[in-house]
Amino acid sequence: MLLKYHELVLYLITGTLFAVLLLFNATGYATTITVNTTGNTSGDDGVCTLQEAISSANSNLPSGTTPGECAAGDDAESEPANSDAIVFDFTTDSTISLSSGPLDISRNISIINDTGYNITIRRDGTDKFNIFSVSSVTFTLSNLTIENGYPNFGGNGGAINNNGGTVTIDNCTFSDNQESAFYNNGGIVNITNSTFSDNQASKGGGIYNTNTGTITITNSTFSNNQASSGNGGAIYNDNNGTITITDSTITGNTATNGGGIYNNSGTVTLENTVVAQNTATTNPDLQGTFATNGSNIIGNNTGAESDFPDGLPNAFPDGDYVGTTSNPVVPYTITLGTDGTGSGNVSSTPTGIDCGTNCTKYGSGTTVSLNATPQSGSSFDERWTGTGCANPVTITADRTCTASFSLSSFNLTINTSGNGTVTPNPTGTDCGTDCFQYTTGTSISLTTTADNNYVFDEWSGDAGCDNSVTITADMDCTASFTEEETEDDETDEDDEETTSSSNRRGMDPLPREMTIFVELYGNGSGSVNSEPLGIHCETADCTRIDYQRDLTGVECDPNDCAHQFQTADYVILNAIPDAGSLFVGWGGHPDCADDEIWMIGNKLCIAFFQKSHPLTVGQAGDGMGNLQSNPTGIDCGNGGSTCVKEFRQNSTVNLRATPATGSRFAGWQGDCDGSTVRTPVKIDTAKNCTAYFVASP
Repeated sequence: MLLKYHELVLYLITGTLFAVLLLFNATGYATTITVNTTGNTSGDDGVCTLQEAISSANSNLPSGTTPGECAAGDDAESEPANSDAIVFDFTTDSTISLSSGPLDISRNISIINDTGYNITIRRDGTDKFNIFSVSSVTFTLSNLTIENGYPNFGGNGGAINNNGGTVTIDNCTFSDNQESAFYNNGGIVNITNSTFSDNQASKGGGIYNTNTGTITITNSTFSNNQASSGNGGAIYNDNNGTITITDSTITGNTATNGGGIYNNSGTVTLENTVVAQNTATTNPDLQGTFATNGSNIIGNNTGAESDFPDGLPNAFPDGDYVGTTSNPVVPYTITLGTDGTGSGNVSSTPTGIDCGTNCTKYGSGTTVSLNATPQSGSSFDERWTGTGCANPVTITADRTCTASFSLSSFNLTINTSGNGTVTPNPTGTDCGTDCFQYTTGTSISLTTTADNNYVFDEWSGDAGCDNSVTITADMDCTASFTEEETEDDETDEDDEETTSSSNRRGMDPLPREMTIFVELYGNGSGSVNSEPLGIHCETADCTRIDYQRDLTGVECDPNDCAHQFQTADYVILNAIPDAGSLFVGWGGHPDCADDEIWMIGNKLCIAFFQKSHPLTVGQAGDGMGNLQSNPTGIDCGNGGSTCVKEFRQNSTVNLRATPATGSRFAGWQGDCDGSTVRTPVKIDTAKNCTAYFVASP
């Protein structure tokens, strides 16, 4: 199915023709169905419940004809990658309490909370049922809490019972569910950024995976789950199932055997994961066979000794931090930071478990070296601050250690030749005779004062020695002063030359005309005209000149690009870009950027033109809103009228969509994509972006 803007569905009910507009958002979903109530009622009552939304997605029929009812789903069976999206129109934290279930998922469905508020779906009352039941379809949950699921006697998966489906879980919480929060029977499951806590079962309080099911778990947490009379407090794997766990934490879970993970049959692979401080009658953390990709913390290896031999880290190629019954390992975190006037990078060795920016987890008892590398222009102060941060650190508790960096300091030595003085501003720190110390990057003004009958001649010494220097290294500079001749030393010939020279220093009359020279530069094109007439300089009048060392310039025809104007007159230059170009500013003489140029002295004015492309924006949907850009230029809709603007080629323009009152933003289409209100657009050619605004009930 190709992505459509809308589809008009007409159907006849009790002799009246109803038209229902089904909006397709720009995120690739077949249809978007909006839940607008936390209630459980069914019927043509003007609201769309979660149960009705799932039924509409499964049946491809609307839940009723009254405005506010659930829209019909779209038949996506011919395109398995597509699914209907169920979203929520809630403006506060909300709980959907189910009195009956399960919610059967028989078509491809994604349930997404994009409201910014917490939404909980829970079983309520005394009836027992799974909250979701999935059968051989694609199912996605995002940003939701699922709790208190309790299947009927003999059932599994209080929150989700998946039979052969492809399930994606992102940023969800599963709590207080019975008979495993998630039961996966032969399906394919991807879990990211999620939490499983306080769930219970006889096997696998958090997850039960069986019958060649495949589960990938990333950046997730399992805590306080129980298999109090069985195996695998957090996770149970059986019947050739496959589980891969990365960047996750499994702590505080309880079972009879394998308090953290029990692998009865199949493959369980761990990487950068903590399995520690779980409890069981036997084998508190792990039981069964395991594979490791390294950088794990295993609190007690009893039950998996051959796969996780003890060591801090152990001798395996990628190194795991592994404890035993007599010497269990507790995971601790070391967080590194920086302070001071300078800057630098910090790290720790050996490699531990990455827990964020400058955050690493290690097993208790590990000896950790702290590394501080100053950036250019800075130096490390050779000290770490924080409790227990003497380098190297033996990990016995969580630590926060800070490295101090200072800006590097350099010496400026000022010498003089002849009679005169040099005064630096600022004065810096005294570092000896005629020596001043500054932090890197300091700009220093050097004022020369000649003694009587002497004049300042020149600077010499290191590169950069001048009346103004910027210190980035030690510098040695010499100011030279030379003696002036006196009248007593001059001959008559000298007197005549002095008199002649003095006359020459008198003010000469100004010429009647002065010249403006115009050059056009950049990868764009355009022209410059003058008022009064005289200059009409086009890009075709200018030729690129290549100099040595890859330097380039331009040479423009003086017949069109230069003109003499009356001295003291005012001249206006107008820069006009060609189609597909922008005028970006003036260079050359500072007066060129003024509205009027006063003709006192000859002036060189350089007009810069850059290639450009248009960005066109528009709106669609039954809602309203406003579109604006950064850099400024676009201000379209809801009071704004600028919907097309030229921007510099290969620049990036950031668009922002702001829905009007009574509307919500549904996504971008065209040369923009995504579902967030902000989106970047690279102007490498003409671009056209459409924002969808949907009326909120």
